[in-house]
Amino acid sequence: MATKQSLLAASAACISLLLLLTLASSLTAFEFCDKGKDYPVRVSGVKMVPDLVIGGEPNFFTIYASTNKTITQGKLVSAITCGSFHVHSEAEDICTLTSCPATADFEVTHQLDMPSTDPNGAYAIRMEMFGEKDEELSCISLGYNLTGGLGLELNITNLFIA
Repeated sequence: MATKQSLLAASAACISLLLLLTLASSLTAFEFCDKGKDYPVRVSGVKMVPDLVIGGEPNFFTIYASTNKTITQGKLVSAITCGSFHVHSEAEDICTLTSCPATADFEVTHQLDMPSTDPNGAYAIRMEMFGEKDEELSCISLGYNLTGGLGLELNITNLFIA
């Protein structure tokens, strides 16, 4: 017969599993820039809110990461492309995006504001994290769709057809 403590433990385990599955299902797919590299900051997930980037409105990327280093300063550099065209770049102080010193498990929340004048379509963002001496701590890339822009669908392949 199950004891009250074992039932509570089983219930807590089920709730934890459901929360983990909910978080995992809401994460955005990403890739490491160099799949073979052992980055000092290991990214375990990225969440976009909203999950469809809307031009002219604030959009947030939360990076879930861990490290065995102590990060006291650095920067997050984001570069946005559409096909092979560079659209936008920015660099932000990492300590404005997370609590410093960052150690063990931490989150970095980055706000991205795509202009409403950018065409709707598929975009990619590359996010590189650098430490205090500009050493690369991590690098990820992910794709997203922009909507709410000019209302034009941008099709890169059609730009080069004569």
